[in-house]
Amino acid sequence: MSKTIKIILSLLLLFILCSSACLATNVTPQTTENNVTDGENATVQENTDTATTQENSSAVSILNTDIYAFEDSKTIEESVNGNVFVYANSVIINADINGDLFVFASTLTIEEGVTISGNIFSCASTFTLKGAARDVYFLGQNLILENNSTIQRDLKAYVSEATINGTIQKDVYITANKISIPEDIPNVIQGDLHYSATEEMSFPEGSINGEVVFSKITTPTLTTSEIVVAYLKRFINVAIYALAIILLITFFAPKFKDKLTYCMNHRPFISAGIGVVALFIIPFLAILLAISGYISYLGIALLAVYLFILSITISILGIAIGNYFVKKFKEQTKVKSILLSIAAVTVIWLLQLIPTLGGYISLFTVVFGLGLFLVSFFTRKDISELESKASKK
Repeated sequence: MSKTIKIILSLLLLFILCSSACLATNVTPQTTENNVTDGENATVQENTDTATTQENSSAVSILNTDIYAFEDSKTIEESVNGNVFVYANSVIINADINGDLFVFASTLTIEEGVTISGNIFSCASTFTLKGAARDVYFLGQNLILENNSTIQRDLKAYVSEATINGTIQKDVYITANKISIPEDIPNVIQGDLHYSATEEMSFPEGSINGEVVFSKITTPTLTTSEIVVAYLKRFINVAIYALAIILLITFFAPKFKDKLTYCMNHRPFISAGIGVVALFIIPFLAILLAISGYISYLGIALLAVYLFILSITISILGIAIGNYFVKKFKEQTKVKSILLSIAAVTVIWLLQLIPTLGGYISLFTVVFGLGLFLVSFFTRKDISELESKASKK
């Protein structure tokens, strides 16, 4: 267990070091002065992030770097000559960005007069655009283009409701339940409008300069036999994948299989706790490494391994349960272990189909399976030594 704690602490330390490195390096502030005739009256103070002017000077602060922010709320106040990556609850952009903007947030607001020279890629509950951007790609609930806002090229969005009061200079590709365009503003969409919805909508005359193309969203009604076949196909896919993992571990890592069962019996709370921590820490660390620009491939590799482990959590838990029951038999064979592991996977999968309760079972499977894998993988003691120590207790 001590080695596992050391590994977790090492990951946290690496996270802290990488955070400070990618958020505070390569920042080269510039100051552009306007109408300053007396150099003695212009005092420029610099810190690691910005350059500002005081007294009788008028200046614009520019950050020559990519910005990475992971905060509860983030406001960009200085112009950025680079790309901006933000993960926050609330994001406000109050300065120009000469690059692309990537945002994952609850609310995103681009203030009036702000220009995003590149593209906007955003996933948020509400996105309000008051300024200008090149191309906009948005996934969320509400999209609001205020008066005087401009999208210089295309808008591509998947939303519940869109309110378009600004100007889109080319085409719109959108899926929405409701699209609102004001009556008194001509040429709101200067190109074509391609929209998908459950019902066709009407728009003010003259608001769309190009062609309007409607695609109806239909919800297919399945028969009982079709539903059964669909579930059967899903189970076959799960069973084949689980069987492949079970066979690999049974024949090529039998000691690891025994450690899974041991950890389930003797370290359930530790395994569950590590599973909860790892579920959030590992992807966050992987994404941070991937966008750092220094060891991006390590971050991508870590994320790939993490996703693979998540995909086999039901197999891991099935192996631990199946091997537990095999140990109850006098004659223990690999065939029995494989069959009981598959049976355990089947039961877990069926429990996950139960309405409401199935969601909690799926979460438990992922968390506990992830924890069992990590604790077993980093347990270096032989299984006989572990069982002997457990019997003495």
